Amino acid sequence: MRCGIRFWMRRRHGTGLSTLKFGSMSFFILFLLQVFLLGLWIENLRKSFATAANDFQRQLNTISTELASLQGDLDYQLSRVNSLTSKLQPLKSSLGKIEDLDRQCTTAHVEENDYTIYTVDDLSFDLKLVQQAVQKKFGFIENQVWRVIVAAAAAGCIEQHRFMSRAAIFTAFLSLDRLP
Repeated sequence: MRCGIRFWMRRRHGTGLSTLKFGSMSFFILFLLQVFLLGLWIENLRKSFATAANDFQRQLNTISTELASLQGDLDYQLSRVNSLTSKLQPLKSSLGKIEDLDRQCTTAHVEENDYTIYTVDDLSFDLKLVQQAVQKKFGFIENQVWRVIVAAAAAGCIEQHRFMSRAAIFTAFLSLDRLP
């Protein structure tokens, strides 16, 4: 008996076909096949989680880099921040898909993933940080736009009313409607 597996080849008369019969080790072979296929499934699960997590983090890094490199006209910056905000919406839904892959990994008892360093908690934390940074940048740019508008209005008021007191100019500013 070689390798613990017995099989016999029996030739059928007249057909030229051979029939393979397995001995008592066929159950063991099927078990090994199942273990091998389970290993492949777990490995594919690890790779799919890692691919999704790495892509998610790459998109967050791109948004952060774009946000940090904003410069130029305030209107341009405001439009770029609005587009970055629209890029964040799909990331929220892809985080849900990553959470589903993480649940599958937990169900399959996958504790380590050699293909990524990110966890779902890391990714959700980073997403919240980027969302806060985009909101703060949007508020900052809106504030700057408002300052430019107020400064322009102040210059116009002072030019029109050279002899007004500071209190009168301040009262005039309070009566102005805030421009969008």
